Amino acid sequence: MTTSTDAGTTTIKTLYLSKKALKARGWTDALIEDLLGAPDRTPVNMHYKSGPRVSLYTQVRVVNAEATDKFQAIQKDRAPRRAAATKAVETKRQQTEDYVSGVKIEVPVFPDEELLRRAVNHYNALHGGRSDFEMAAESSDRGFLDRICVNYVRHCCTGYEHHLARTAGAVGSAGAYVDIKMAVLDAIADAYPDLGAECSRQASAIEAIEAT
Repeated sequence: MTTSTDAGTTTIKTLYLSKKALKARGWTDALIEDLLGAPDRTPVNMHYKSGPRVSLYTQVRVVNAEATDKFQAIQKDRAPRRAAATKAVETKRQQTEDYVSGVKIEVPVFPDEELLRRAVNHYNALHGGRSDFEMAAESSDRGFLDRICVNYVRHCCTGYEHHLARTAGAVGSAGAYVDIKMAVLDAIADAYPDLGAECSRQASAIEAIEAT
């Protein structure tokens, strides 16, 4: 509580906690219903006025409930389960990291003319149904051609798609995506030195997204 004085009169301001704040303190919906019951205030949600009202509980009532034997016993009983759940998540994350670290990227090497022809044909087949599509050609802008060559090799000539599918939805999948893509780009740059600058550009784009 806070106090303010106006002309010698002290006003006590009641502090409230939302359900979100309660859950951050270890409360569950069942505990809230059991130990607190109805909320003390239900103001309109200022962010979603058409949604349900916000349930607020006085901080004093919450603190008193948290001091009860029942609340303390439930929290003590939940602690091992929370620790086990955390350990399980970390185990799954480690499994994902172990999979990624064991990934071997093999890149077939085509003659320059063949790679360019394959990349152009793949790009045109992939995007040809769009009304705003401009056909790629072997005489297109060099930077554009380097980009579609790297993309062709990455998607069609390595295990990139397979490895992403293996880690999709797994704990740590976001980090796995970045690591796999970086590994594939490095392997392409090794196999095709002339595409190294484009591989570096794509890698830098990923790092820029990760930094935001």
